[in-house]
Amino acid sequence: RSEKSFAVVNVTLPMPIGQEVSVWIYPQDFSDAFFDEAALGAKVRVRPIVGTGGNLRFSMRPYDAGFADAKAYMGDHTQGPVAEELAVGQEVAGVVNYVLYRSDRLVRAELHLEQGDEPQAFLDTAESCDGFPNGRELWSGQRIVGMRILRRTVTNQGTRIFVTKRSGDLVRPAFPVEQRRFPKGPQPDVLLEQLAALGDDVWLDGKVTTLALFRTGRKSSALVSAMLPSRAVVVAPMYIPEFSERFLAEAAIGARVRVRPIIDADTKFLRFSMRPEGAGE
Repeated sequence: RSEKSFAVVNVTLPMPIGQEVSVWIYPQDFSDAFFDEAALGAKVRVRPIVGTGGNLRFSMRPYDAGFADAKAYMGDHTQGPVAEELAVGQEVAGVVNYVLYRSDRLVRAELHLEQGDEPQAFLDTAESCDGFPNGRELWSGQRIVGMRILRRTVTNQGTRIFVTKRSGDLVRPAFPVEQRRFPKGPQPDVLLEQLAALGDDVWLDGKVTTLALFRTGRKSSALVSAMLPSRAVVVAPMYIPEFSERFLAEAAIGARVRVRPIIDADTKFLRFSMRPEGAGE
């Protein structure tokens, strides 16, 4: 009977959204009857509430209803000391509330943390494990342990907490937006001409700027930013079959890699490879 107790409710959003989402509802938002009638499969009506920090929650109570029953149920917990603010590097655990996909790409998971007074946190896919992400723990309802607070970011919607499951240093390199976005369409002719002039067996030094995991197909890849001898920066994906034997286990944002450019003559698309020409997958 604490302020961290909750019920998980599947809510069907109205049209045109029409999507079913799983949400956490806390005792202060329970209806009077729910404390005695709560059961798996029970039908409830809820309303959305947008908090001052922009966070969304749901409540079974009418607008401005008091919390007397919740306080009576939970005893002195609602009036107890405020939990300590989570610090960068602190170890935490939590349950995945939902997973965000964008165009079949697994972007991040939103979690309910078990520690601190700020229960919401975000786990980016690239931070979900050491090496290249596999998505094995990124499922709604999955409890994830062994995470650390990576950073606290202040936005116009309030403070957002980001966590990581990676070991080692918590410092992350910053890259310009244009080096973190996957190129769309063919590369400019002038850039392709510069690459062609370097010869067939050219290798470039680069850094990994993004790790992208997709649910289907072979689109999962690392985005690499490399610099040509002319000082021009070229950004292109490197797909898993083009990884070196060790890179799958060592992949990380900011990792230094040595790659060779591969140009599709028909589409003018560019990709990178860590493997010599003709090497098997």
